[in-house]
Amino acid sequence: MDVVLEQLKNGVRRFRKEVYPKHAAMYAQAANELQRPHTLFIACADSRVDPNEITSSGVGDVFVTRNIGNMVPAYGEMLGGVSAVVEFAVSFLGVRHIVVCGHSDCGAMKALLDPAAVASMPTVTSWMKNAHAALAVADKLYERDLEEGTGRTRIEELTEQNVLLQLQHLKTHPSVAGAMALGELTVSGWVYDIGSGSVRIAEDGQREFTPVETIQLEEGEGGSLEHEVILAAYRNFNARKIDEVLVLVHENVDWSNGLAGGRIKGREALRKIWLLQWTSLDPTSEPIRIYKDEEGRTVVLVHQILRERGGLLLGEQQIEEVFTLRDGLIVRMDFRRVTQQEGGNVDIAPPRA
Repeated sequence: MDVVLEQLKNGVRRFRKEVYPKHAAMYAQAANELQRPHTLFIACADSRVDPNEITSSGVGDVFVTRNIGNMVPAYGEMLGGVSAVVEFAVSFLGVRHIVVCGHSDCGAMKALLDPAAVASMPTVTSWMKNAHAALAVADKLYERDLEEGTGRTRIEELTEQNVLLQLQHLKTHPSVAGAMALGELTVSGWVYDIGSGSVRIAEDGQREFTPVETIQLEEGEGGSLEHEVILAAYRNFNARKIDEVLVLVHENVDWSNGLAGGRIKGREALRKIWLLQWTSLDPTSEPIRIYKDEEGRTVVLVHQILRERGGLLLGEQQIEEVFTLRDGLIVRMDFRRVTQQEGGNVDIAPPRA
């Protein structure tokens, strides 16, 4: 028996039994309509990089091509699969944006730094030529890094410079150049960090990669003291810096706690329940969006993940947490909505009234 094939078959069976039935209508609609993806995503073939998961995209949203090192040969040099995908995506599908996405710990970048590692693979060695110019630039930047003591590594510089080089190559393709000239297409370069899940982006024309903000503020709401206090509370909670969190809450705070099954009254009671929970559980709460509701309260949409201390995933969900502040301190927090995510096996329930 082919063990790996059986593993794949089991995956198909789970898809047919658990995933497909929940989205049958969506798949049926997709099968009867022309695909209209908004983005061409050029990613590395690395098995740890999932473009749809990184971008939270659904069926039909993103047209994906992958290869070793997320490379795009300049037009005319290596006409083949990548060039055909680019031309089809722009000229036929009419995508409005193209992403070139590199990532941390990339094997192709390691091969550029150590050509002997792939010397026995002539096709791979030839493919690496598409990034040689990036290596030359990265080496210059790394020399400066050493002089200035920035702490950046050679592979970090190379990963970024390779993405920027492939964007330059991309613009040599006639379909891309024409669509960009008409204002119908934009491009960007991304670097995805596998370990942290963070993404940094260099928009077209930029050479600096800027982290994607995890918080989406409503227009005109950025920079308020309330937001700074709330976001600092989340940041310190996830870092288990309990004193830094509690200094932001009122001594008589009234706090909803789903894991405790009710409300917690007072700063010291909050300290005790969190310390108790953290002995066996590892919860994280990542803010997604912050805004004011119709009553003027500050609402944070949060992606909450619950793991055991050993790392086992117990469940995840998106919730809305509603904050009331007075004199720069949090005096009350309430749950307003809880949505259990697929795959979670623990209900992180809202508190009892």
